[in-house]
Amino acid sequence: YPSRFLVWNLFLAWIPLLCAIGFATVSARGWLVPLGLGWLAFLPNAPYLVTELLEGETLRSRLAAGALPVRVAVELAVHLAQGLAAAHAKGIAHRDLKPDNVFVTTDGGLKILDFGLASLMAEREEPAGPDDAPTRKDLTQPGVVLGTVGYMAPEQVRGARVDQRADIFSFGCVLYEMLTGKRAFARATTVDTLSAILRDEPTPVVTVR
Repeated sequence: YPSRFLVWNLFLAWIPLLCAIGFATVSARGWLVPLGLGWLAFLPNAPYLVTELLEGETLRSRLAAGALPVRVAVELAVHLAQGLAAAHAKGIAHRDLKPDNVFVTTDGGLKILDFGLASLMAEREEPAGPDDAPTRKDLTQPGVVLGTVGYMAPEQVRGARVDQRADIFSFGCVLYEMLTGKRAFARATTVDTLSAILRDEPTPVVTVR
């Protein structure tokens, strides 16, 4: 298990990201500090985040039934692109965009979740190497690939420096899956999937639909 010191450092590292993502609508009282997406609360030896309660389902759950109607997919893609643009305008790269991290609310809105891998693009990235594990949250460890296999941009696969362009690539993968019900680079093994991201083109949407 990670040490309490490591958890606390990660906790503090996420605060500027949360502050940049959104805006608080309720004034802080006592030891509650508004962070846009929620509030940072301080109790004796127990800091914690209070975040927004969402009603709806993840895009992953929505895709369980297969491809979405084109109009619905395009509408969600527009909302998703607007959300990413807002984050990028604040200098934030998500770095782990995938259907599991996109939440469709009951009123038709869309929220981008899990900025646990997000980074301020001005920060220096540590060099990394290949890794076939799913999303890694231990950001302080060098030598790992950050992201989720199947949605990573080529530069993430190579362990190179990552900026907002990686999110745009992942956005394309998510849009492809919404339109086809299939992953753009799905292969039999993790290694084959990573290789496909670097070398192959996805099957055209009109062919899959």
